[in-house]
Amino acid sequence: MPRKKIVDIIISLVCALALWAYVTTEINPTQTATVKGIAVELMNVDALAADVLTVGAGSYMVDVVVEGKRSVLGTLTAEDFVATADVINYPKGENNVPVNVKAPDGVIVQEVFPDQIQVDIEDLVTANKPVKLSYTQKFPDGMEPGFISLVPKEIAVSGTKADVDNVDYIRAEIDSMKLKSDEVTLRAYALPVDKSGDRVLGLSMSQDTVEVTMRLCHVKEVPFEAEIKGRPPGALAVTKMDVPTTVAIRGSEDDISKIDKVTAAPISISNLRSTTIITPELDLPNGVELADASKDFAVTIEIGGEEAKSFNVTNDMVEIRGVPKGYSAHIVTGALSVTVFGSHEQLRNFSTDDLKLYVDLSTIDPTQGPFKALVEGDDSRAYKRIDVSPVAVDVTVIALPGSDIAVENAPEPATKGAAGHAGSVASPEAKLTN
Repeated sequence: MPRKKIVDIIISLVCALALWAYVTTEINPTQTATVKGIAVELMNVDALAADVLTVGAGSYMVDVVVEGKRSVLGTLTAEDFVATADVINYPKGENNVPVNVKAPDGVIVQEVFPDQIQVDIEDLVTANKPVKLSYTQKFPDGMEPGFISLVPKEIAVSGTKADVDNVDYIRAEIDSMKLKSDEVTLRAYALPVDKSGDRVLGLSMSQDTVEVTMRLCHVKEVPFEAEIKGRPPGALAVTKMDVPTTVAIRGSEDDISKIDKVTAAPISISNLRSTTIITPELDLPNGVELADASKDFAVTIEIGGEEAKSFNVTNDMVEIRGVPKGYSAHIVTGALSVTVFGSHEQLRNFSTDDLKLYVDLSTIDPTQGPFKALVEGDDSRAYKRIDVSPVAVDVTVIALPGSDIAVENAPEPATKGAAGHAGSVASPEAKLTN
């Protein structure tokens, strides 16, 4: 090779190197930049489940200071970085977990702000939530899905208590266009949602799909007829009766076209003691069922009036109040008969433990005994009224031994039917306090 050509090659290489050095140092120099809002992914959250722990739904962000060529830094976004924080082996409670950031090629991470994130590790809670179907679009008027078989009907969700409690149901969305008049089986993805229908994050589920069998049905509204038999017991009576006059049904067009009314087995109200909602036993042929408009179809019977409950009460169940200082008192009359009146709900679980009976001796002159004192009801529970027989009891009042009260002769117990003395209660009827 000629000497001149070798020299030209060397000169060309030197110029190229000089030009590269100029470009890299002057035109595309090394710089630093800050990239903000890089999402941090928590690692090994599933491993916490071995200790029945988990991490609640939340977002963690960091900023990074990086070094690199100006041409590279100018194109960087937060999505170009991978930030992670490993929560394995951390205990329950608030923990400061280091953040590791991986940068793209040609970029060096100098600093991370913050370099640790606070992660709250909580108890792992699991609960079953009902699966509800939704549809991608509305169905034509007079048509809706029917004869639905859903497997499973509930799905277990796991997470923090707050996140699990926030789940109202599991939504499984069905493609409306896939429904036909013939039965079809579809698989739908399941998502945990709150009452507003928004997805609840940070949860794991026992399964993420459901299997649904259904078909598209025609809907028809027809008259409803039912016989109401009997009457409530005792003094109770029907105050209002709400019986639907129509019912919505669904099925194939041919099946429901043959139905002009729906009947039910006779509805007996003979044992009703309070307002009751009854689901009638409808007479529906095969291939026909209640439509969505009548999914809560029911007959409501309102019952009013009084019921009564009677008890035998011994005198030791009657409290003696207002005994004068220096005296003791005891009831002579043996057994009492008590009848409590009220609604069925008031008396449903009423027992002798709920009876608070007493006599009041605060106005008597203890030297004028024996006494006949009125039995009164101090109701700790609501009821309408109470009757006590006899309405008054015989009470003996005597001075306590060793007291300063001079008593020449202790009063004898009053005989049954003895007249009341000064300070006794004169009313012939039991007094009611509410």
